[in-house]
Amino acid sequence: MVLQKKERWQFESRVGYSWSFVGINEIVIPFEDFANVKETLIALVQKGQSVFIWIDNGSVTHSNDYDPALSHSLLVTGYVADKDEFILEDIPSYTNLHYEYSTLKKGCNASDIKYLSYLSTEHYQVSDHKLDVFKEKFLTVIKDYTDDFAFYDKLIVHLEEVGSDYQTHMDVLHHLDDSIAIIAGSRLLFLKYLKRFNLSNDAIALCSEILKIFEFIKVSLSRFMINGKLNRETNYKRIYKVKNLELEMYSLLKNSFSKVNHLVHGNKKRSKTVFPPNEVYMKAATDTSITVAWNQPEEDTWINSYVLFKNGDWFADVEKNQLIVPNLVSETTYEFSVKSKSIFGDFSESSSSVLLSTTEAIKSGDLAKNRAVYSSSEENQLFSKENIVDGNTDTRWSSDPAEETSWIYVDLGSLTAFTSIKLTWEDAYAKKYVILISEDASDWTEVAVQHIGQGGEETIKNLDCTARYIKVLALTKATIYGYSLWNLSVYCE
Repeated sequence: MVLQKKERWQFESRVGYSWSFVGINEIVIPFEDFANVKETLIALVQKGQSVFIWIDNGSVTHSNDYDPALSHSLLVTGYVADKDEFILEDIPSYTNLHYEYSTLKKGCNASDIKYLSYLSTEHYQVSDHKLDVFKEKFLTVIKDYTDDFAFYDKLIVHLEEVGSDYQTHMDVLHHLDDSIAIIAGSRLLFLKYLKRFNLSNDAIALCSEILKIFEFIKVSLSRFMINGKLNRETNYKRIYKVKNLELEMYSLLKNSFSKVNHLVHGNKKRSKTVFPPNEVYMKAATDTSITVAWNQPEEDTWINSYVLFKNGDWFADVEKNQLIVPNLVSETTYEFSVKSKSIFGDFSESSSSVLLSTTEAIKSGDLAKNRAVYSSSEENQLFSKENIVDGNTDTRWSSDPAEETSWIYVDLGSLTAFTSIKLTWEDAYAKKYVILISEDASDWTEVAVQHIGQGGEETIKNLDCTARYIKVLALTKATIYGYSLWNLSVYCE
């Protein structure tokens, strides 16, 4: 796809077996008008059958990333009768999408591909013999596979071609986005094979890390197509890291073959040199918390997480390169150090220790800024919960789109008096939400309810509260995405 600039459907699986080999058959139901197959579709999904449809890209409401001249396949997984909505998935990026029937009808009728299709498992049967056939074919593919993964270098070349004038190169960006999605999807399937056949724990760890990095790349590229902002060096480094991980994974698997061409299952531990972070420093501080951050080492190919130590003792395992440390004492100094941890479980030496101090009690300004935050979920690490208190208007928290109800709360560090709360919503706001407060994060008291949220900046005023924890409980979505906040600010005025 990358080297030849071809579309995903122009390539076939290397495994080389049709679904019918295990008794799975594709059922195709053509139509001229989507209305004629609506009841059939509802009956299928109500029986638990997922069904593929094709929709004109101009009718896609959950993404602006698709070529409007083409059609796009979606997976229908459910139906909400009282709202006349279908529940869809856009594999692999979106789940729990709700489309009104009228929108789906318009899009399906406008598509040049007019049929429903699903996989019938009525005669599905996988015997030990068939599993062995799949496994042997899979192992043969690995054994015979030869590739220098040069397409990763080509990804960077294509990205450099776009330059800063991204709007005139949308065709290239869409192809890159499509390529990255299918590469990530194929690695997900590859990971499932590795796990199903219990081939190599180290290979599983490598493939899992590859998928995690692809998520960052794909989100960064999607944001680039929207606002033109892209940290190129960071993403080039991510792409090269994935390439090195791929080379290592296939080298590991190929070298595990015995003379009889079977993969050795011993899971011999692999070891790599792991370097500690270059510098540990204080990114922000309050009277009860310190945001500890560190620079990752230049050579970080094998690193997938870190271990933070406070006063010489383990404090937390961290996937990112920063953490808000809560429950501290004002005007007190603490010692912090960090170790890097590799995909294979190896640890670096500790970084140099650093002494960091909390501030005196904070009584004015944004009382929530740089405080510890907790949430029901995060869509991914880029849209993490800490973003709502970092004071940066370009960073945000986003919940898992699969959640209908989500929550996020801030820890003010101690009982604190406040009179107003300002929420700055992204487009994916809550139409209905509740503000709750607590002294212990266990027993909550409702102090405000918004029934007709409009998004943007919403300020809850005239409060007379004292609490340590403030929670936003989002109940009704304004969009098909998760809930998303740029900032949560608390004031006493």
